[in-house]
Amino acid sequence: MGLPVQLIEIKNQISLSVGERKLSIHNGDLLSLQADALVCPVDPNLDFRTGLAKIISQAAGKAIHKERPLIPEPFGKVVVLPGGKLSVKFIFLTVLYGERGLEKIRMSIRQSVERAIRYAEFLRLKSIAFPVLGDPQAKPDYNFVAHEMIQDAIQYFQRRNTKLKAILFSAYNKEAFAALSKEARQLAD
Repeated sequence: MGLPVQLIEIKNQISLSVGERKLSIHNGDLLSLQADALVCPVDPNLDFRTGLAKIISQAAGKAIHKERPLIPEPFGKVVVLPGGKLSVKFIFLTVLYGERGLEKIRMSIRQSVERAIRYAEFLRLKSIAFPVLGDPQAKPDYNFVAHEMIQDAIQYFQRRNTKLKAILFSAYNKEAFAALSKEARQLAD
């Protein structure tokens, strides 16, 4: 289906090349990645008080709190905010936390990846960075999340002639990095 997928491994990074586009998996801090947009998972209330959303909002500064909508958003929705003090142009809030049931979580992850990539494309961005998605409260395992995220990103690259050149995935622990790496290796076989 579409363009071939090639694997490149360097130290704490694994990349998949799909034509001229690249999907990279990094082991480390999401905020250290160089990208035009950064994806931030949140609950339907777009709450910045916990987890990765708290870390990202603190790094971005108070201005993004004023830009955030005050009404709840549905699961899978992406809300675009300015990057604030971060080196990114935009922060994409993606509503994932609080969804229950593996099929609903799968659908929310797929919608979030697809919609975030489409927003990046619409805004004519060249790169977008994702953390490992899913709801830590629901505890979908990393293999499940890695499969959904990587499959959707690769399929997007294969079926669309996009200006987006790079999708970056950041794994914040060894288990998440191992799951993303395993999925990437399977795709390149």
